[in-house]
Amino acid sequence: YHCFRITKPPRLVVEMTNTVHNWKQKELEVGNFLLKRIRSGQFQNEPVKITRVVLDLERAVEYEATATEEQIILTIFA
Repeated sequence: YHCFRITKPPRLVVEMTNTVHNWKQKELEVGNFLLKRIRSGQFQNEPVKITRVVLDLERAVEYEATATEEQIILTIFA
């Protein structure tokens, strides 16, 4: 996986390689003081399959990403 920030507008992006996006809901409205929505989709199919998850933020934040074999955990420092 690979995580990065985009500043204008503020977003956190998580890209997961060798994955196929099959979630039925591609966008989830959150609407709290920090997180507007979460979007996901198949970013790339060739040469490597990449699923991308985007967190649309209300403002820029610091974060930490950790992973196990089964999950990726994003800790957002508000």
